[in-house]
Amino acid sequence: MIGSRDEFFAYANYLEAEHRRLQRIVRSAQDAFAGSLELAESQLSTQRHALIDCLTDLHQQLDQHFEQEEQGGCIEEAVSHRPALASRAKSLEAEHAQLLDGLDQLIRCLGRHVSGQDWVEVVRRFDQFADTLRAHEAVESDILQRGFNLNLENA
Repeated sequence: MIGSRDEFFAYANYLEAEHRRLQRIVRSAQDAFAGSLELAESQLSTQRHALIDCLTDLHQQLDQHFEQEEQGGCIEEAVSHRPALASRAKSLEAEHAQLLDGLDQLIRCLGRHVSGQDWVEVVRRFDQFADTLRAHEAVESDILQRGFNLNLENA
């Protein structure tokens, strides 16, 4: 559990930095997916393997990140200051498993021979995953800001 306001700020800023780091990985994967749409069918196999590695790494990074969030107590501390945020916080934590499962599904899909319209669908699904992750992180930041009455962008 977070003890002092200074500890909260340090942890909240750490989480925001983690979000930025994870978003760099996501953007890199999105760029690779977008570039893959320009490749010839014969080149997709190499790109598919690179994307599987990238998404597997992202899965591991997200799993560790979510575990830190769940154990860190920062969200719970914010909710203790503003109990009205409890349902949003509970939904947020439930999304962790959903996000990881969605990424697992994409990795499995890439493990099969995917081409043509199916490839375009995988790209679309990853873009949707990326949007969902960004929305998830925005809700998390909002809970922290409301719970502690601050603006993390200026902290």
